[in-house]
Amino acid sequence: MQTQCPSCHTAFRVNKAQLSQADGLVRCGRCGYIFNARKQLEGQYPETPKPHNIENLKRALLGQSNSRPQAVFGWTLGVALASACLLLQSVYLMRDRLADTETFGPVVTNICTELNFCELNAKRDLNQIQLVGRNVYSHPNSENALMVNAVITNTASFDQPYPVLLVSMSNVRGKVVAERYFRPKEYLSINDLSRRYMQPGIPIQINLELMDPGNNAIAFELDFF
Repeated sequence: MQTQCPSCHTAFRVNKAQLSQADGLVRCGRCGYIFNARKQLEGQYPETPKPHNIENLKRALLGQSNSRPQAVFGWTLGVALASACLLLQSVYLMRDRLADTETFGPVVTNICTELNFCELNAKRDLNQIQLVGRNVYSHPNSENALMVNAVITNTASFDQPYPVLLVSMSNVRGKVVAERYFRPKEYLSINDLSRRYMQPGIPIQINLELMDPGNNAIAFELDFF
């Protein structure tokens, strides 16, 4: 072992026997300065770090090993929940399109109706609503009034909402001289109004009363909106 004189900085060897005498006090052979060789030895060579306790090291390693599966499980569960929420949101936004497909239609319909999770917009195709017959004549009980009778049918394979009717009359030049929109509650009977949608293949009788626009009206049209 070596120690160093703090006065002249001379280094020289010492042994344990010398350090044990006089509490480690020695005299420098060069400058004669008396100093504590043990303190100079400790100051020059720091204390060797103590080794880790084996039991503590094992305990720390086991703790890290046990926490890792928990963290992985937490991340996996979070990703699964986020994916499920994203899937439900996509189904909700595309519910009408999915309900029209053969694969997902029954599932989406059951979820929306049975679980009251969402409301599906009714299918609608005005081209599948046909005007079967129509007739315009003077009102038998009122002057300057007309009666309009018509029959419409839903030829689609699905129920759909009742349309808004536009009754228009035009003159010989094709110019519209009178027109009026009728909502379902204005032209449906009580029995038909109790049914929310037009069922396929069932004729719907329509009876309307209109003011007579005069002799200029020679053409009659009925359109669906």
